[in-house]
Amino acid sequence: MNWKNINERTKKKLLDYYNLKYRGKYFEEKSLFTDMNEALQREVSSINCRRLIEKVPFINRNCGDGRDDLFMGQIANALVSVFYVPGDYIFHQGEKSTEMFFILSGRVNIIVKNSVVTSLAEGSFFGEVALIANIPRTASVQASTACSLYRLSASDFNSIIVEFADIKQRIDQIYEERMTRVRIEQGLVEPVTIGVMDTRPETLDRVKANANFLRRTSNFV
Repeated sequence: MNWKNINERTKKKLLDYYNLKYRGKYFEEKSLFTDMNEALQREVSSINCRRLIEKVPFINRNCGDGRDDLFMGQIANALVSVFYVPGDYIFHQGEKSTEMFFILSGRVNIIVKNSVVTSLAEGSFFGEVALIANIPRTASVQASTACSLYRLSASDFNSIIVEFADIKQRIDQIYEERMTRVRIEQGLVEPVTIGVMDTRPETLDRVKANANFLRRTSNFV
């Protein structure tokens, strides 16, 4: 790398990055996938990624209509492997949010106004609000160790849910509830008390699930 006049610090980061990315392998998963048909691609992808995807409440589909595995496979097949060395920023506070991430291995720090507020490790996910609302990131995320992540773009996600009306309806509902909460917090609208409440168990469960999601993502996107 001397021909590029790269300093020692950057040279070490590059070497660490490629060591992490290839780990002695001489092929990429995507190059192998080109030899597979679409159904086999979805099956292999979902086997590798199911554990991570199922942890995200709003994309965990369990309708029992024969299309749950199809949805899982399409989401898994849309994931892109990305790698970060210690100190790398995955994204910065204030940036436009267009992707969410799943941690396959490693640890990241969640940083708000230059202060680390929490850390996430293998099996966690972050940035999921990017799939729901086009709002700026409210936190930065930095790799504290070597990280192997999966990235899911909002554009890929939106192209998938066009075929799944139930997921699209769920996303639209969470979006409206989140935007209402944001407007209330910013003083743009007054909270509204509804006189008659739908007390059906399925409605209460949905409201509780969405509230928990909003509470968990209120600081980190």
